[in-house]
Amino acid sequence: MSAMAREKPSKVRTKLDGLPSLPQRLAQTRALLNAVREVPRELTRASKDVREFSRELKRVYAELRRIELRFDGVLRHLYFDAQQLPPPADLTWQRFKVYSQNGEDGLTLALLKRIGLGAGRFVDIGCGPMGGNARFFAEEFGWSGLFVDAREQVKRLEAQLRPGQVTALATWVTRDNVDSLVRDHGFEGEIDLLSIDLDGNDYWVWEALTACSPRIAIVEYNSFFGPDRAVTVPYSESFDRHERDRRYYGASLAALVALAGQKGYRLVAVEPAGVNAFFLRDDVAPEVPGFRADQLYRSQVKHHLEMAQRGFDPFEAFTPENGLPLVDVA
Repeated sequence: MSAMAREKPSKVRTKLDGLPSLPQRLAQTRALLNAVREVPRELTRASKDVREFSRELKRVYAELRRIELRFDGVLRHLYFDAQQLPPPADLTWQRFKVYSQNGEDGLTLALLKRIGLGAGRFVDIGCGPMGGNARFFAEEFGWSGLFVDAREQVKRLEAQLRPGQVTALATWVTRDNVDSLVRDHGFEGEIDLLSIDLDGNDYWVWEALTACSPRIAIVEYNSFFGPDRAVTVPYSESFDRHERDRRYYGASLAALVALAGQKGYRLVAVEPAGVNAFFLRDDVAPEVPGFRADQLYRSQVKHHLEMAQRGFDPFEAFTPENGLPLVDVA
């Protein structure tokens, strides 16, 4: 046998000696599989961290927005006397936000400075977990009242305020139960503030509400419907805007003004964000003038952009043929 042939087995053994043994390779494979199994867990943990960080950012942004609105209110108060402005700017100039969304706290207080604080009673329908447009007056003025919202979180308001001061109901409001809700909880007759924000049956619930007579009424309108047409979505007890087109909800400002006239109220202001309309009962502070819908109409910025830049026409989109009918209430 040649010398070369005699060397081959030695070389082969050397190469094999350099490879991992079978137990080692099995151990490495198990380690790799364990690492692969950990990937979904790590991704889940990372996803939770991202969600928590996102929630914290939203919370910080909301707080900064509240601070900004309060600071704006202070600046307006410091640099100009609202009494020098014509109506309704003399009211909207005084807006500020503590618990409300768009400065309704200050605007409502401006109205109360004109008409007097009254007995300090309210009904807030669709108040949300924070207490909507009445929370400020419960918190800072000690008002008693009824908070109503479909979400269970509304019940926390009872614990956050003085014991027995307010009642918070987690229930779905309809035109058939709204009067009994008000009566059964002791708010029949005159109250100082009514707020309605249902994102749906606002017109129909206000129309049906006769158990109380608010001096001030704040009702949300849908600025997609424009300043002129008096329209609302049809009544449906289980109406939920999130089950249809998100833009299809509530009533136009003109529809609410028409209803207000039937109920003995006048439009006195609209907050600049274009969300809520303010009404006074006709026998209250007659020196505060009333306005037509087209005089005070404001569009939400996002609504204006969708119509102006994207060409959205609500009256072409909201039709019986599309399953989104409107009711003309003029």
